[in-house]
Amino acid sequence: MFCSSNETSVSSGMVVWTQNGFTLCFFDTVTTSILFGFIFIWGLIQYIFYKRYGFKIEREYIDASVLYVIQVILIILLACEPILLYATETTAFGKTKLPSYTIFRCVLRTIAWLLSLLILRVERTKRMPTSQTRGHGLTILSFWCIAVLIELCAIISYRSPLWFFQPILRGDPPVEEIDIIRFSYWIFRLIATILIFCIGLRAPGVPQRRYAIMLNRSNSQIQEERMKDNVWIKFFRHFKTLAPFIWPSGHWGLQLNIMICILILVAGRLLALEVPRYTKLITDELIQSSNSTTDTFFNFGARLRTPNSWPWKLVTVLMVFRFLQGAGPFGSGALGILRSALWTKIEQYTTRSLKLRVFSHLHNLSLSWHLTRKTGEVLRIVDRGTDSVDSLLDYILFSIFPTIADIIIAIIYFVVQFNIWFGIIVFATMFVYLIATIVITEWRTKYKKDMNKFDNAMSGTAVDSLLNFETVKYYGAEQYEVGQYREAIQNYQKAEWFSVLTLQFLNFVQAILIGIGLTIGSLYCAWLVSVKRELTVGDYVLFGTYILQLYAPLNYFGTYYRLIQQAFIDMENMLDLFDIKPDVVDSPFAKDIVITNGTMEFDNVCFHYQPERPILKNVSFSVLPGQTIAIVGPSGAGYLF
Repeated sequence: MFCSSNETSVSSGMVVWTQNGFTLCFFDTVTTSILFGFIFIWGLIQYIFYKRYGFKIEREYIDASVLYVIQVILIILLACEPILLYATETTAFGKTKLPSYTIFRCVLRTIAWLLSLLILRVERTKRMPTSQTRGHGLTILSFWCIAVLIELCAIISYRSPLWFFQPILRGDPPVEEIDIIRFSYWIFRLIATILIFCIGLRAPGVPQRRYAIMLNRSNSQIQEERMKDNVWIKFFRHFKTLAPFIWPSGHWGLQLNIMICILILVAGRLLALEVPRYTKLITDELIQSSNSTTDTFFNFGARLRTPNSWPWKLVTVLMVFRFLQGAGPFGSGALGILRSALWTKIEQYTTRSLKLRVFSHLHNLSLSWHLTRKTGEVLRIVDRGTDSVDSLLDYILFSIFPTIADIIIAIIYFVVQFNIWFGIIVFATMFVYLIATIVITEWRTKYKKDMNKFDNAMSGTAVDSLLNFETVKYYGAEQYEVGQYREAIQNYQKAEWFSVLTLQFLNFVQAILIGIGLTIGSLYCAWLVSVKRELTVGDYVLFGTYILQLYAPLNYFGTYYRLIQQAFIDMENMLDLFDIKPDVVDSPFAKDIVITNGTMEFDNVCFHYQPERPILKNVSFSVLPGQTIAIVGPSGAGYLF
């Protein structure tokens, strides 16, 4: 039988919709057919065209990419997923007679994902003569988009008892283990398809430059351009060098500071959850609309809450949480102040260790290297590099990571405590918000660069004019210089206006996206409170408080993203100094010098810093115990023995 008995009828055959959802047979059959049919038809056409008219790209012109490897691994896992699910249902749970549509789904979905992997490989290794694109083709992108939409469409049937959503989300007994397994597989497919689609927009596996341009590059130029473009790759390559300076090995006091900072981060995430929940309890208590003893994370609610009473204990606990978290009149919060005080010692250790390590390395380099470099530039690279490491750790550990953790916790909390639609609203809003912020920030970078360029030109015009004050007076060119300076100021202000305008556009888009998500969620929550009577007024206040608290750090996400990029560049320049090897290196088999007598003898010694400028030529002499001999050059400088 193709479908199970409860998914077919005598009159109409396959049942499409029943018990508030699609039947599994109909959903898997239709979605699998769409997925396989699309990639089979259009993918086969693209494959034939690439094979017939495309030309192969040599291996040295194909960029290595960690994202591409992740993309391939995810596609392989998605190809294996139908087989693993079928094997799990037939072996682990003893279902020897599964409906035929499960075999249909298993075979066609596996083939579909393998075909997508084939198309991905073809686009990586071949190029069409007329193709000027620097990303994936429409076929593979559309396939990934369809795969994401298919997994999202499963949410439509979340109220159906035939699916795995109801037993897990509602906790309706009995919750069968097979439902947990299917739900886990669905979560994996959803996350994997979204990641593949997002990585596909970046197209890390496709050469980012036109092939005709790459042919004019030498191998050294290609490698240099790759390393310039792949800052993350260089970071991971240098991480082994950087790791000892991040974790203070052998300093148990600093290690204790790090552990306390991590505990403070965890406590901050718990407070971010508890503050809205206590606000809900206080609201429900004040309006006397709910007498349920809703417990809190710290189990205070059941003990502190008495119906129809003055909730002074709840308010006191909430204010303590606010004091620890930091909001409004409480400023940064006690936990934030404590974390900053403890982390300062870690930053000082990292800065001190890095500067000493770089300083020692620079002293070990040869004179020829120092003669070809500007000392001020090198010191500036070291200062920026050490500061960037501290900034990078601060942004990632205490800004980006807590924000992402709060988003994940919020999605899980709303799905469990409210329903799955609240989780979808929060996830969709955050996902679109982050993508829009990254895209617009990348786009407005060019305006920021133009502003910096014109700023340098404006300063250069003023400095050159004032340094050549006497010449300007000789030729009576004061008005000309003023005109040049006026033009430089106008160019800078024009670039500054575009930079500010794009920043305001970014803020406007962020406000629109947050407003849309908050409006949809608030309307839905208000409907459940006033019409369905499934939630309380306190739940509405909780939703608004939690979402606004969640959105506040996201306003600075674009700034953090740009600062992290700049920190990576500064850190990369400093770590490049470690790649420079000294010209003179002691042999690993060298022995310590042992002096048996005080005689020093030079026998035909030649020495130079640079081959074209010899210092000593076949010099021979002996220095006996108690003697002092000086070698003096034409300038009066020399050496004393």
